[in-house]
Amino acid sequence: MLKKDAKIIVLFDASELENRKIVDDFKKKLQEKGAKTLLLGFINAKEFPADVVFKQGVDYFNNRDISKLSGLPKAELSATLSKHQADFFIAAFTEKNYPLLAIAAETAANFRIGPFLPKFEDCFDFMIDIKDSSNLTKYLEVVYHYIKALK
Repeated sequence: MLKKDAKIIVLFDASELENRKIVDDFKKKLQEKGAKTLLLGFINAKEFPADVVFKQGVDYFNNRDISKLSGLPKAELSATLSKHQADFFIAAFTEKNYPLLAIAAETAANFRIGPFLPKFEDCFDFMIDIKDSSNLTKYLEVVYHYIKALK
């Protein structure tokens, strides 16, 4: 059972409005169980789109925070993210996304949950494989099922 006041970080690709809505709904489900949840959304663009809403409990970063040479998060972003201690880290994306995978690999969370991506097993403690690997809603339903069972 998900313990009350569990600290959870959800990292996701926020480039599309639909993903932001799906992850926001997921956050609400976690908060209903008493979890303290922080969303970290990556916008794959140099500028934030006009439809991005900045609010408490949601942080966004974009390509300006990613090194042009390596394609990985800049040191400042990595340092900021490493300060967030969490019981659970949830990678809310279903396809390879190198900046997000780099963050997942470096996070200091107690337990990291992510999608099954061959060759990226070191990024997560627990990987979830679903048949329709591009369906974020279905993936997060499975994550929710397992996270409720973890202590």
